[in-house]
Amino acid sequence: HQGEAIYGVGGGITWDSTWQSEYREVHQKAAVLYRKQARFQLITTGRISQKQLLFEDQHLERLTKASRYFAYPFDPEELRQKIEEECQACDSHQDYRLRISLSKSGEMKLSRQILTPLSTS
Repeated sequence: HQGEAIYGVGGGITWDSTWQSEYREVHQKAAVLYRKQARFQLITTGRISQKQLLFEDQHLERLTKASRYFAYPFDPEELRQKIEEECQACDSHQDYRLRISLSKSGEMKLSRQILTPLSTS
């Protein structure tokens, strides 16, 4: 069954059970099905150095696994292309922080910032 599930709820009927308490118990057990899930994005952040995202394959693998787990649509090859475009727009003598987010709808957003060295004082 596509898009369908069976969620069995029930109770143990005892000598002092009433239909009202059993009915209430079933609704309490099934309440989890009616709670709204919080919206969140899957995020990974990496470093671009010399126009390349360091550990790119690991970032893609992590997003792939998370997207499968949370049932987010995700196309790793589309992201790889977007990463390449971001990297090519960078100055090869500058390092950047690249933030990648994936929404529940499958929308990917990439943003980058120049990394500034930490002061040594």
